[in-house]
Amino acid sequence: ILPNYETPTALLSFSLLLALVAFIFTACWTIFGALFQHILRKYTYWVNLVLALLLVYSALALIWRSL
Repeated sequence: ILPNYETPTALLSFSLLLALVAFIFTACWTIFGALFQHILRKYTYWVNLVLALLLVYSALALIWRSL
């Protein structure tokens, strides 16, 4: 942004736009987290099992690629 726009108005505009986008996505993250909370609590065992298996798979894939 700085090489192309150096005026205080442009910098302030980009800063406000960035703050707005950050607020919107934080709100979306919060809303979807609240919606999925019920599902995650209801199926805690299965969610943990799937996430653990995915973590092991990811680790093995990284190790396998480095060989």
